[in-house]
Amino acid sequence: MNDMAPGLASHQADDCARAIERVRAEYLETPGLTLTVAQASRLWSCEAGFCMAVRIAGTYLRLAIALDHKGDAAAYEADEQVQAGYAMAEFFVGNRFMLLPVVRYERTRVDYLGYDVLYDDGGNYASTRPVSVSDASGFFLPGLHARYALTEATNLRADFTRTLARPNYYDLVPYQLVFQEDAEIARGNSTLKPTVSNTVDVLLERYFESVGVLSGGVFYKRLTDYIFPFRFQEANFGDLYEVTQPRNGDAASLWGMELAFQNRFAFLPAPLDGLGLYGNYTWTDSSARFPDRDEDSTLPGQSAHVGNVALWYEKAGFSARSAWNFHGRYVDAVGDSALRDVYYDDAVGPVLQPADPPPASRIRGRPEPDNCCATTRERPLGRSRKSTTAGGRPLA
Repeated sequence: MNDMAPGLASHQADDCARAIERVRAEYLETPGLTLTVAQASRLWSCEAGFCMAVRIAGTYLRLAIALDHKGDAAAYEADEQVQAGYAMAEFFVGNRFMLLPVVRYERTRVDYLGYDVLYDDGGNYASTRPVSVSDASGFFLPGLHARYALTEATNLRADFTRTLARPNYYDLVPYQLVFQEDAEIARGNSTLKPTVSNTVDVLLERYFESVGVLSGGVFYKRLTDYIFPFRFQEANFGDLYEVTQPRNGDAASLWGMELAFQNRFAFLPAPLDGLGLYGNYTWTDSSARFPDRDEDSTLPGQSAHVGNVALWYEKAGFSARSAWNFHGRYVDAVGDSALRDVYYDDAVGPVLQPADPPPASRIRGRPEPDNCCATTRERPLGRSRKSTTAGGRPLA
């Protein structure tokens, strides 16, 4: 920290001091002005304080600021490359039965650069060390969809799908933030595997002439390598530390029932014919096994009861919408024993930015044939506060 960076040795202390005074007058009144070491393009010090040359919009500006080394762990570089192939076919038997087999193969390569940041037992910054990792994986994702038209407006559907949910980007970063004073460690996990989900569901749907739909069904899902936030104790630096890290679970399964309704009340007299209602409810029973734990638990992020209700009005170019969501209690972070699990309580509240009501053909919140093998970054943990789909179903 006391060595001058290459190319900057010619800057004298008085030049640095004048730059600091100028930047202090121009920039330091700006709220939230921070910079991490990892973000600094160049760094040097002088008696008057820190001078930094930082590349901002292609221009180097000298900023006199306090270093926030905790932010070093939040800085990372990632390169992800995905190659994929997809094939499907449609088979019709008469006018009522349709069978659609699909298969997709994906191969992914990732390269990550993160930082290992250490604060000593006195609470003082000690070091920042770069860490890089690379990995590659491949997956086959088959699916089979069947539809039988009971009437022109009523369908019976049955599906098998295998889908993939990759870890969130930051979960894969090989970072570590150590606070020796508090005996705490926050850590990424570059060895995380994507979650693979095998799902079977059966759905009965009835369409209305007013472009609405009423549907109900049952589903079963088997998850491998599901991802969850884990809290455990680990021996480090001669002491016992509380560590928080995302991990892959052993196995999990869930089954449940769902109901959904959507309709526009066009039969009402004007101007009430612009009103519409959408609602869904899902009941789910889940079971999950965790590494280093004997007892099973519910799947993290999965509530037993989840629902959404939305009332909208659209007419003559005017649009208004009010939506509410509710979910039951669920495990938010997994501990090394059931007593150390962290729970997220029941919640009911408005959806501040609701999306438009889903088209009737997708109100189920389950994959359609044209996207049944798609992958996602969201964890397939049901309806948590982080992700909610129209059908209230687990993603994946």
